[in-house]
Amino acid sequence: MMAELGVLASLVGVVGAGLQLSVGLFDFASTLGSAGREIEDMGSDITLLCAVLKRVQSTLDNSKSTRLSATAIQTTQDIVGRCQRILDDIKGILSKLRKDGQSGLDILARVKWTLKRPKVLMLRGSLQSCTTTLHLMLSTIDWRHNNTRR
Repeated sequence: MMAELGVLASLVGVVGAGLQLSVGLFDFASTLGSAGREIEDMGSDITLLCAVLKRVQSTLDNSKSTRLSATAIQTTQDIVGRCQRILDDIKGILSKLRKDGQSGLDILARVKWTLKRPKVLMLRGSLQSCTTTLHLMLSTIDWRHNNTRR
């Protein structure tokens, strides 16, 4: 139960950071015009990740849910930690793309984006992988819960 509380606390922090970052990405994307489509897509991916994380949180919070193994809890904690690191990396890149960390862009924003694009796309793929893994874990938990009630 103590391990589940640690995962829950991590989930809350990652969801908050993810939603804040998603808003920042949408704001930044709107200033890049057509080049901002990939950034908008990443913002959508982060919003989806936050929805999955909220579902994980809800599942862990549910006292009627099937008790998870220590391995499942540790795996969830590892994925949540990875998500946090990825979100931190994206936030760092976004702040470097903005002029002096402000919401406005300097004249070189499009050039900066072109240089950072491969790294951002790699991070986006990692984030999608985390989302898929968490979704698979939820499906497994739901399946197990439904089959143990029979």
